[in-house]
Amino acid sequence: MTTLNNVTATCSLLICQKGACAKRGSKELIAILEKAIRDRHLQDHVLIKATECLGCCKSAPVIVSLPDRNYHYQVQPEQIDQIIKEIELQLQLPSISFSPSTIEQEIKLGRASYHRDSLDNQVSQKILQPSYRF
Repeated sequence: MTTLNNVTATCSLLICQKGACAKRGSKELIAILEKAIRDRHLQDHVLIKATECLGCCKSAPVIVSLPDRNYHYQVQPEQIDQIIKEIELQLQLPSISFSPSTIEQEIKLGRASYHRDSLDNQVSQKILQPSYRF
């Protein structure tokens, strides 16, 4: 486990920010990864670390997933979703669909809870009804 800023993560993503990786878009990959991790609410489980050279310049840009040491070579933005899915499997977390009807059903069954400020406006307008207690 890795701890940074009081967050304990069970998975780390190392992303080279030097040389060939930087020239081939590794900085943009970090932004895309951060958004994907936030969108899937994995920020407590996954830590992104910008690194020095990982020694794989011919296969740049490179992302290494720890603790399983899974190397992802020549990573393109469209591959980020698959990398995140692999992490979810590694963490044994379910892939979650955040459609309003799914959230509403999970709440009715008592298998989910939520905070008003963590939902976007579309979802909160759909499920925040007077019958729910906060």
